[in-house]
Amino acid sequence: MDQRLVRQAAKASGIQPEDLAEFFARGTQQTYATNEWLFQESTPRLWAGIILEGDVELVRGLHGSSRHVGTLIAGALLCEGAFLEGDAHANGAYTRNGATVWQISTGEIQAFKEASPEIYYRILNRVAVGINRRLKVLSAQLHDRKKEALPMSGFRLEHD
Repeated sequence: MDQRLVRQAAKASGIQPEDLAEFFARGTQQTYATNEWLFQESTPRLWAGIILEGDVELVRGLHGSSRHVGTLIAGALLCEGAFLEGDAHANGAYTRNGATVWQISTGEIQAFKEASPEIYYRILNRVAVGINRRLKVLSAQLHDRKKEALPMSGFRLEHD
């Protein structure tokens, strides 16, 4: 794996580069074709990864009513929620132009936890901090909306 990308991901996440390199040593490289889905919303988390090449689009919503959430580029951590065990994906992810991702399966994450608990929990700590930061940003975005959402009852009243 490209150590430059490990350092970039470490800097962005606050995880020590040595910890991240040791963790990802258990992984494998996966290449995704143009417009291929990496995972779908509401499906189980099967791996955590780092994008080596290309970019990945995060989307929310299914069946043609999806909204763009963000774009992840080379060096970005992906699916780090796999550390939280048992949680499904809140978003879907696909690549418009193809991407290469270094992945480590949830089984290998569990094995790493058992073999190197001190490193695992340091990484988990930084993952939790990152997720908390994203929640703060999303909360602020919801708060700053100009219009309040109107309550909907699901019924329309008819008048004659």
